[in-house]
Amino acid sequence: MDRFLDLIRLLAPRAALLGRGFDAAGDWGLSFPALGDLLFVWIERGTCQLIRPGSDPVILDKGCFTLVRTSLPFTLTSNIKVEPLDSVAAVAAKREGRLTLGGGPDRQVSLHLGKFLFSHVNQDLLTDLLPQIVNIPSCSLGLNRVHTLLSLMEGERLEPGPASEFVILRLAELAL
Repeated sequence: MDRFLDLIRLLAPRAALLGRGFDAAGDWGLSFPALGDLLFVWIERGTCQLIRPGSDPVILDKGCFTLVRTSLPFTLTSNIKVEPLDSVAAVAAKREGRLTLGGGPDRQVSLHLGKFLFSHVNQDLLTDLLPQIVNIPSCSLGLNRVHTLLSLMEGERLEPGPASEFVILRLAELAL
């Protein structure tokens, strides 16, 4: 019996909203407020750190897939000493396209961000049962399938076709 899978089934994911993601280099940081969402981070290239108050940093490297409950704020950064930009303000200022953070040729990072939406009436109660962070390292078996599903969801979002909403829904269920 897989309790994590049972919980996901109860939550009944109905969509995954893919954010624009961002590209960064050198020293950079981006902070995310506590909103009660379930976000995912997929590192396409490079390495960064996920910092949460009261927790040790989590190293995210190329290929890893991480679920983050935003019941607490967190920061993605190349250097814990860097003052991070506020993600809400940065996205609002950019309006469209991917964010670009930091600068220079060193420590280049490219990542995708997104948010899972759930249709269950008891979403708040059930998401409280999820771990704060689930980090799936790049060497994990089957992770390439998750990357394929995320790529398919992004393709449906960028170039919608017949029943795209339905397709994205099913892909989100499979990704979780």
